[in-house]
Amino acid sequence: SYQGMGIDTAAATGNLPLCVLLWGMAAARKIDLLAPDELGNTAAHYAAAAKTNEVLVFLLQQTGNAAVSPLAGPGVRLPLAKLVNRSGETPLLLAAQGGHVTTAAVLLQTGGDVLHVDAIGRSALMISAGRRQLMCLHWLVEYILANRGEEAAVRALRAVDAEGRGTLRYAVEGGSVNVVEYLLRRGVPAWGVDRDGRSLLHWAVRRKMLSVARFLTHYGMDPFAKDAHGLSAMEAAAAEGDHEMLRALRTAAAHPLASKRRHERYGRHAHERGWGVSLLFGPAGPRSPAAPAVGGEVRSVLGAPPGEDAEEEGVSLGSLGPSSDEALSKGVGLLRRQTPWWPAAWAHASLVFFVLI
Repeated sequence: SYQGMGIDTAAATGNLPLCVLLWGMAAARKIDLLAPDELGNTAAHYAAAAKTNEVLVFLLQQTGNAAVSPLAGPGVRLPLAKLVNRSGETPLLLAAQGGHVTTAAVLLQTGGDVLHVDAIGRSALMISAGRRQLMCLHWLVEYILANRGEEAAVRALRAVDAEGRGTLRYAVEGGSVNVVEYLLRRGVPAWGVDRDGRSLLHWAVRRKMLSVARFLTHYGMDPFAKDAHGLSAMEAAAAEGDHEMLRALRTAAAHPLASKRRHERYGRHAHERGWGVSLLFGPAGPRSPAAPAVGGEVRSVLGAPPGEDAEEEGVSLGSLGPSSDEALSKGVGLLRRQTPWWPAAWAHASLVFFVLI
């Protein structure tokens, strides 16, 4: 460390000069700066979580994109993007938490696995959805479509974690109407229930996500449907004393469009596995991997619920971006951009200084 600051702090704060100085000091003393901390996180994890891309690229250059991973086995060397902490999280999953698209592009270009899941089965898609990161979620979906194909995209969107929570459940609990609607447009199944018979509407009420509960009711979910314990979403809201939620559910349930969708629910549920794929790829059929969709193709067909703010996060479904190609080119640009001359010179000077003393 230098003045009480180590490489992890430097990476988390984007302090590239300090990273260079510490790297020179460590090289002279033969210290591994990418050794994990007590949580299993490395400097690459901290850089990815903080979106300090210059530090991340510096680490990739200095290590040759390979580091020893004690958690993977004695002496096992992995690309930086595949290093996991004690929770099974790679730098890509931490980048997804913050919605850092360009950081994700750098990691995927250097060996990262877009389909990796952590110790409890969470994927980058689930994490992005739960953290309300619509832009990052859209980019990851398009990346999977372009590079892994249709089947991989469908499996990734419909996967569940160790507790049975899927991407849409994460979005509901995260509280973003835009993310929920985006996933519905992608054909993610919405009508199933968990092991306790609770629907997505039940979970929206339990998590006190008012806008999402109103939207799901308007979409056609029945607030009077009971779970395995005989409790409906309406009754759950009453039991919590959430009068605002009760009013919102009653108003949305009485809307003519919501009533019509509830009547259509059973036919839709019966064919969900079929129309899920057609919604995912649109009426014109699957998209070519060589031509990822641009954000402007994604538009709302569900209609905004009464009083709903379609621009709640400053990102509309009709203006998503960047496209997979655009973001990937930014990531590649970061990798190709040569580090300024002074970090390398500083590192060599520090190395010579510490060898001499």
